[in-house]
Amino acid sequence: MKFGVALPNYGPTNLPESMTQVAQAAEAAGYASVWTSDHILVPQRFGPVFGRTLEPLIALGYLAGVTRKVMLGTSVVILPQRDPILVAKQAAAIDLLSGGRIILGIGVGWMEAQYRYFRTDFKRRGRMADEWIRVMRSLWTEDPSVFDGEWIHYEDAYFQPKPVRSNGPPIHVGGASDPALRRAATLGDGWHASGLSLEALKAGVAKLRMWAGERPVTVGLRGYIAIGDAGAAYGDDPDVLIGGSPSAFVDRLGEYAEAGAEYFVCSFAYRTLSELLAQLETFAAKVIPAFQ
Repeated sequence: MKFGVALPNYGPTNLPESMTQVAQAAEAAGYASVWTSDHILVPQRFGPVFGRTLEPLIALGYLAGVTRKVMLGTSVVILPQRDPILVAKQAAAIDLLSGGRIILGIGVGWMEAQYRYFRTDFKRRGRMADEWIRVMRSLWTEDPSVFDGEWIHYEDAYFQPKPVRSNGPPIHVGGASDPALRRAATLGDGWHASGLSLEALKAGVAKLRMWAGERPVTVGLRGYIAIGDAGAAYGDDPDVLIGGSPSAFVDRLGEYAEAGAEYFVCSFAYRTLSELLAQLETFAAKVIPAFQ
């Protein structure tokens, strides 16, 4: 199992220097990846949690210049709220600037109000996501590119520069619903689940493998990690994986690995930047070595 870190590109510590410090610390400590989160415009009631968010793709473009080897992922871009041609261009640029290090995590979101803000149909977001993925693939791999879909139409299109990787950046699909799993199995390169119980992950992996057939699809999971009293930052949140010692985390994450998880993105519980960095270092020193 490989490990990543959810970056503080949202919340009270999302200043550029904080995000840079965490990304560089994660790279130095041996994490395989760092991940940004996405919310562009939210209702006031969600403002304290999601309202202060640095745009995730721009943030990764910035981080491409201050890191050297760590993978740069989005966890996840709410794809139907965006223009897929522009997202394809942004992802290709980050892939080129970083030397092929971006993982494009995408999802359809759950906050209906955001779709109203973007004048987009919440009820058709799944169909839109499927088409948007096909659009990006065509732009990354075809020259000239031609597409005739339900919403997007172009022909003889010139799209350059292409991404570093011939098939474009890997697309990891977020969500745990059957439509999301089918999307990951048939259109994605990976499944990027979040906050799942062990039993839910096992069930999802079984469906994913059934629908993917021979297609290789990476399985990833994002979850909360709270070491020691840092758990107070999340209270009684059932998604927090709290262990009394690093060995408890090793055992719990070992079960997730046996269930099929190939990478785990740590969303550390913290109240201050120093607490986040301490969690990151402790986990790297006492948990990651057990999986190498």
